[in-house]
Amino acid sequence: MNISFLNKKKSNIIIILIILISLGYSCQDNNRKVDISEIDINIDVAWFYKDIFAFAPDSVDVKILHEKYGDFFELYNQKILLVGKSTESGYNERISNFFKYCIDNKILNDVQKKFNNTDTIVNDLTTAFKYYKYHFPQKKIPKINFVISGFNHSVFTDKDVIGVSLDKYLGTNYPLYENLAVQHYMRRKMNKDMISIDIMRGWAITEFQYNDSLNTTLLNKMIFEGRIQYFLNAMLPNKLNHKKLGYTKNQYEWAEKNENNIYSFIIESKILYSTNSEYIRTYINDGPFTSVFSANSAPRAAAWIGYKIVESYMNNNPDITLSELMNINDYQEIFSKAKYKP
Repeated sequence: MNISFLNKKKSNIIIILIILISLGYSCQDNNRKVDISEIDINIDVAWFYKDIFAFAPDSVDVKILHEKYGDFFELYNQKILLVGKSTESGYNERISNFFKYCIDNKILNDVQKKFNNTDTIVNDLTTAFKYYKYHFPQKKIPKINFVISGFNHSVFTDKDVIGVSLDKYLGTNYPLYENLAVQHYMRRKMNKDMISIDIMRGWAITEFQYNDSLNTTLLNKMIFEGRIQYFLNAMLPNKLNHKKLGYTKNQYEWAEKNENNIYSFIIESKILYSTNSEYIRTYINDGPFTSVFSANSAPRAAAWIGYKIVESYMNNNPDITLSELMNINDYQEIFSKAKYKP
């Protein structure tokens, strides 16, 4: 009798635990597992690099490019290539030098070969922006312009347009990356499969900008980065978690294993509310690892904790939508209501 009673009691406990775990997963996924089957969108993709290189190697027809691309053409000239306005003296010479550099170093040829088929990229982006439309129905879907930037910005935005530099995604072992002394931790993310992740991250940072009216503390930056990461998980639920974080598998495992240790270190060091820019860079900025920890650590360790805080906030506040989360300007509010306990 006693044994039977104990077994029955244990069974009840197991059932309760299973229910609680299931509820936990349900809360965690409340902004990720949504039905987008009825959402119909078309991604407007333009091959900007083909249009501008059609005029290589000497100059460009400014009128044609202005008519097709508008302000984006000048953004590309002035902010990405740094060759100045198309109306300035010497522009044709500077753009011609850029053409010759790309052609002589086979960059144009390598981009054309690597990206002769972009169906997978467009399909990934179509799915991601379907999720985006589901959560943010009033927002516009940006146009995607594929460019060659001479190894400058990977992703850049302007109003309703995203520029993507395909020459920044030619593969970890692409010879020119090593010749240009690009560090390995950066090169390993310069792959085709990172394009959709970088686009969605770039768009999130543009649409849901950091609230700089607050004091820039380590906590505020943690929550901001964590919120961007939560957004990425909602837009790209089928992408590997470590890829979305820019981690290797080992770094992701380290972060999961050391979540409590990272948070405890930050608390015990009394830097959670620090405004010291050096501390913030150390814990938030990208790198091969987080320098205050081991060389085996994950980079951006405080950003990882920020993500876990935001995840806790959403789990403990299931009525909050992703749209509401992304528009909360008080990062302390998220932290307070997260009830985060690693």
